[in-house]
Parts: sequence; C-alpha cells; structure tokens
Amino acid sequence: MPEKIVDKSSLGVRRLAAWLPVIGLILVGAFLRLHQLDQTPPGLYHDEAFYAIDAQHLLRYGHWLIFYTGNNGREPLHIYVLAGALFLFGDRTWAIRLMSAFSGILAIPLMYRLGRTLWREMGRRARWVGLLAAASLAVSYWHVDFSRIAFRAADLVTVSILAVWLLWRGAQFRSRRLFVLSGLALGLSQYTYLAARVLPVVVLGLAGAVLVLGWQFGRRPLRAALSQPLVRGSLIALAVSALAFLPLGAYFALHPDQFSERSAGLSVIGASAAVPPGGTAAPTLAGNILATVRMFIDHGDVNPRHNLPGRPAVDWVGQIGLLAGVIAALLQWRRPRSILLLLWLGIMLLPTTLSIEAPHFLRAIGALPPLCLLVAGGLTSLWRLIADARPRLAAIGWPALLIGVTLIGGTLTYRDYFLRWATQAATADAFDIGSYTLAQRALALSQTVDVLLPLRQYTEPAALFSLEPVFGRLTPIDSAAGIGRPTVLLAPGGSDLGNLVLLRRLPGQAAQALVLAPLDTARAAQLAQQPASGEVYDFLGRPLADEVPGVEKIVLNGAQPQPQRALDAVFDGTFSLTGADLRPSVPMPGGVLQLELYWKSLKWAPEDEVVFVQLQSPAGDNLAQLDSQPLRGTYATTLWLPGTFVTDPYTLTVPAGLLPGTYRVVAGMYRPGSIQRLGVSGTHDLAGNTVVAGNLTLPDPQFNAQAIANRLDVTGGDPARLKLVGYDLPMRVLAPGTNLNLVLYWQALSAIDLDYTVFVHVLDANGQLVAQTDAQPLGGRAPTSWWRPGDQFRDPRTVGLGADLPPGTYTVEAGLYDNASGQRMPLFDASGQQLADGRLGLGTILVQKP
Repeated sequence: MPEKIVDKSSLGVRRLAAWLPVIGLILVGAFLRLHQLDQTPPGLYHDEAFYAIDAQHLLRYGHWLIFYTGNNGREPLHIYVLAGALFLFGDRTWAIRLMSAFSGILAIPLMYRLGRTLWREMGRRARWVGLLAAASLAVSYWHVDFSRIAFRAADLVTVSILAVWLLWRGAQFRSRRLFVLSGLALGLSQYTYLAARVLPVVVLGLAGAVLVLGWQFGRRPLRAALSQPLVRGSLIALAVSALAFLPLGAYFALHPDQFSERSAGLSVIGASAAVPPGGTAAPTLAGNILATVRMFIDHGDVNPRHNLPGRPAVDWVGQIGLLAGVIAALLQWRRPRSILLLLWLGIMLLPTTLSIEAPHFLRAIGALPPLCLLVAGGLTSLWRLIADARPRLAAIGWPALLIGVTLIGGTLTYRDYFLRWATQAATADAFDIGSYTLAQRALALSQTVDVLLPLRQYTEPAALFSLEPVFGRLTPIDSAAGIGRPTVLLAPGGSDLGNLVLLRRLPGQAAQALVLAPLDTARAAQLAQQPASGEVYDFLGRPLADEVPGVEKIVLNGAQPQPQRALDAVFDGTFSLTGADLRPSVPMPGGVLQLELYWKSLKWAPEDEVVFVQLQSPAGDNLAQLDSQPLRGTYATTLWLPGTFVTDPYTLTVPAGLLPGTYRVVAGMYRPGSIQRLGVSGTHDLAGNTVVAGNLTLPDPQFNAQAIANRLDVTGGDPARLKLVGYDLPMRVLAPGTNLNLVLYWQALSAIDLDYTVFVHVLDANGQLVAQTDAQPLGGRAPTSWWRPGDQFRDPRTVGLGADLPPGTYTVEAGLYDNASGQRMPLFDASGQQLADGRLGLGTILVQKP
C-alpha cells in the first residue's frame, strides 16, 4: 500500500482554527481584566497595599518568609509574585494588580482544557463544553472583580483548575507523572489563599466516593477498587501535595495559633459575634446556608470590594445553565465527573457557609471553577435536547450558543463593573480612596515644598505603598529647627495634628520622612486654626483634606518637647520602648489620660503584635485597659523597618468612682493568636512583662492646706524626700473603746525608692505603747515609691483604743519605717534638728470615762 502522506501545514492550520475560539475568549477575558486597570478599581485597599509593602520589603531588604503574619496572616506565593511585578514595572498600583489579571487570564485556557477533558466521552463535542466553561469564566463578573484586585485569591482559582485538570488527565492516560504534577499544583494551592485548605478534601472525597462506588456498587474486590486510576491518582496527588506543603506545614506546627487564628475568628461554630449569648450556632448556620444558596439566585455579596452590592454570582444565562448542570449531575451521581463537580462546589462553599458575613465572595472564590463547569455542562445538556428535537440547528447551534453566552455575559459584566460599580462612592471608599489620593498629592507637592502629614495618614498602607519607596524609613528629629523651607500641611478634618511626619526632598540629597516629636496641645490647636489655601479632592469631586501653607513658623515656634519618662525597655529583642508621655499628670475621675509611647524597631517583627496599656492600682488591680495595634490599628508592626521610630498615641478613661491615691499606667505587647506577652528586658520598672509608662495621682478634693488645724514643717529622709505639712486631730477627749481619728497631710519633695509604712502610736505616761496603727499611706492606695515630686496626700488614720484603757493623758506620735527592713526614716524639724528615734510628737489626748 502506498504510504499515506500527511500535510503538516494543513494540520497546523486545523489546530490553529481549533484554538481560535479559545484565543478569542482569552482576548475577551483579557479586555475585561486589563481595561482601565490603572484607574479601576480606584484607590488602593488596605489589604492590597499590605501585600505590596511586604513585596517591597522583600525586594529591598530580603524579607523572605514562608508565612507573612501581618494583617491576620497571609500565605507567601502572591507576595513573591508581586515582588516580581514591582521589580519589572516599579512601585505602581497597576503593576501589583496586573499579576492578578494575568492569573485570571491564564485560568481561561486552563478551564477550557479541564472542561474538554471532563466531557471527553462526548468526542469532538467535548471541546464545546470546554469552550462554554472557559466563556463562563472569562465573562464572570465574580472572576473579573477578583482578577483586578491585588488579592491572593485569584491565584487559588488558577492553581486549583490546573491541579484538577492534571489529575483527570493523568487518570485518563494512567500517567504517574501527571499525578505527581497534580500533587505539586495541589500543594502549591496551599501557598495561595486560606480557602485552599479545604481543596485537598475535594480530592480525598473524590477518591473515597469512586472507591466506594467501585467496591460496593461495582462489586469489585477492594484491591481492584483501589487500583482504579482516579483513586490511585488522587492518593498519589495527595501524598505529593503533602510533601509540597511540608515547609508551610512545619511553620504551622511551630506556630499553631497562626494556622487557626483567622479561620477561628470568623467561624460561626463556637464563640462568635454572630452567635447570641447563651445561644447556639444552629440558627446562624441555617441562615448562612440559605444565604449561600441565594448568592446564585437573587442576592450576592454586599461588600463593594467583592461585588456590585447584591448582584448574584452568575447572570441569568449562567443561572439557567447552573440549574440544569446541578440537575444533570444529580441524575448522573455515580459518574466520577458528577461526583467531582458536586463535591468541588459544595466543599469550596464551606469557607463562606461556616463563617460570618455570608455570602462572602472572597471566601467562596474556590467554588468558581466547578460553578463554571456546571454552567457549561447544564447549557450543553439543554442544547443537546434542543438539537435532538431540531436537527437543523445542530450545525450552527454550538457556535451560536458560545457567542451568545460570551456576548450576553460580557455585556452584563462590562455594564455592571465599569459603568455601575466603578463609579459609585461606596466603591471609592472601599478602596481607601482618601489615603491613596492624599499620598499622591503629597508626592506631587514635595517636588517643590516640604509637606507635613499626620503620622496616622502617612502610615496607612494605601499611602505607605507610595511614600515609603520615595522617602524611606521614618527618621526621628528632636526639634523642627531644620524646617526652613516653605511647608504645606495636608490634613483631613479631625486629624491628630500633634503627631506629624515631614516629607522633604531637597535637591542633591536623599528624600527623608522625618517624624517630629509630638507638638504640645497649644501648637496643635494653632495648626488646626490656620486658613487653608485649597482642598484635595478625590476623583468623584469630594473634598478629602485641606492644604494649609506657611505652617513652618508654627512648627518652629518653641522647642519640641521630649518624653516625660525616658525608658530603655526591649520587647523580645525586637522593639525598644524609649520613652513615654502621660498627660495630664493629675487627672480627674471620669476624665481621660493621653499616653504617647515612643517605639524603635530593632529588627523585623515576626508577627503583628498588639500593644496593651493598663491603668493599675498599687494592689495590681486592672482599672482600665486598651488593646490595639500601633497608631490605633493603622501601622502594623510587621511593616516597621529596622531602625524605624514610631510615636504611638493611646487614650484611657479614668473610672468615675476611682478613689484618691496613686496609680500607674503600664504598657506591654502580646501575640494576638496566643495572647502570650512578649518578654521585656531593661533597667526601668518592669512587672509581669510590662513597662511602667508613668505614675499619676488622683487628688483628694478635701485636701485644703489653708484649713489644716495643725501646720508643721517636718521633713523625712536625708536628703529630704517628703514633708509632713500638718495634721488634724479633731477629738482630743475620748472614751475607752472608741477610735482616735487623725488626718496626716503629706507632700512629696523628690522621688522615693522605698515603700514606707506610716505608724501612729499612743503612749502612756511611762512611754509604754497602748495602741497603734501601721499602714502605707491612704490604706495602701499611695505607696511612697509611687509618689512624684509635688504630690500631696490627705492620709486619714484610725487608732482603736482598748475598752479597758485606764483614764489619763496619753501622747500621740507618728513616723515612718521601711516596709522591708523595718528601719525608720529620719525626721527633721523646721530648724533642721533631727527628731529622736524618727518619732514626731502630735500632742496629747485625754481618755476619760463617759
């Protein structure tokens, strides 16, 4: 027989023609994902910026991690990808979003290959199922939205499609190599997004279902059922994925709180804000199931970052296909393909069904591939019914169906995304348009003048992404004496103007971000009253901030204050607390305390630590507390570059019923997952892994120096540490069995290192002790080691007289002794003469029977 000659050129043309629809779908998908990517979404959301800043730090400082704990914890793959984008394209917003767009575009041909592989028994028509699945994904509003945001979730869609395609392809060809590659892709998915943790359950469930069907229903021996390609391939893929997961798994084994912190905090199972006190999660869970079903019908995610609020996850064409696809899969439930699609959809919806805020498109992102496949399968089933009834439509039907799905879905997505969603004010606000726009304006102004920004505005991730690459790490300056250039303040209304960053770009010098020491209240108020020369507006024309010129004179007016309390505490070798301010020093019950903590970053922080500040009594009671990440939650510690200085404000409310006495404010840090406090080392006051940030005194409103009945000028200590300025002894004639009431008036002259106990003795005519009381000042509420120079205390004392005390004249004496050693404090009278034995006579009392 003559050898058959194959025309390779015509074969290549046919292959190209077969791929033309796929190329067309890729182009449609690329348009929807790349069109106006530099403008839409507007602004830059906090989480996007956080990813990008981590990528910047990775490039500039080699900050490579297997798990990034900042911002509730994030797997590393997307950050590595963003680092590559920033390396190639620079620090641009569109560059970081471009990676999500590329991932979304890549998913389209992969979806085509998967759909065609799953419906392989249809022969040549299988390609149309693949094309319909790819079209559904290409024009999906849900997928387009997340392909234009710098989230790691888009990577999960692409990698999961790849893993399942390799697994199914491997089962069809009995290829161990493809099973291994599928396992690698499955393991790689664990480095993308949190919801990927349930993806191996899909593969395990598929293997188990196919095994049971082959063993029990197929009457095969167990060994033969286990040797089925899908079962064997799934087990190989799971084993390989476990090996690929090993580095991240080892990290989680060492940090188990990081593995469960985010999911546990969002779960409706157990303690949650979604469960009423004393109630169960059952009603919430039932509501979530209903909400998850409705997200495909009439009510989708309402978060404007994830969706046009309320828009269903699929359009009306997709809803028809989805319903038909689910029915077809249920009717053919023994088919491995149906098992896969139903398991895949149901299991990947669990992250939203079991969490708060259902439906939540971000947490449900892993359900997108089976959704598109079910839509394609359903449309295929419906069209085959029509084609069987109308054979003349069969020839043109498949292309028409594909074009219709693409045209209708693409038009609806374009309208809803670009014409409706992108122009809404809620969308702009959801992407931190204010912080982002303010940073861009600061960059523009800094070309010619110095710019002042509130510290909190500078450290917003949306601003920090743009500003830090230009101005570098935050650097403190002790005073503003160097501000001589014209300076413009950019400040939204209500900003904290006491804590400012100066952005400076001088010709021939490196740009700097200078942290000014906190301004006093008067100068901050003066800044707030300065007239503005203009306003900064967002793209919708809404005012964001005032531009206030000529503020350098105000900032230069007077020396910058230094921390009231210098500290040298080091937390876990990572952060140094160098100082603290506490104002006012004499608060009133019900008033507020303003605390400024001065931090210095010593090295990269392993996690986003939480700072806590507490108001404590001398007895160690916690009277008020505030827990927050630094700068009111806006400047996570994982963003701090080594050497960065941060001025961190806190506000505590003094309890209204607090008694007069001395109190202290302590500060510390803890890990949010384990609530484990960071260890502290240093030479200052340390207690329970906390640092004493400041002492304060609540005055006694009854203290009236002019009304003291018996004025004194007796000092204690050498040199003098305190003064007894007088006493009241209102009753000098008493009966046996009654109480002697005495009030001592103290004043602190300088710091006292020791805690002294005050004694009051009642002596008879022979100098014998007949009654006494010993206690620290104010019954222990004002230990002397907590006194500050100038503090004054009204110290009531009660001495019980025995019922059998003989009538007569008795002497009252007072003094102080060290609580630890018992040694008395030396006392000196007004002339400087030391009093014998550290005792001060307070006169006599007369005891007589009533």
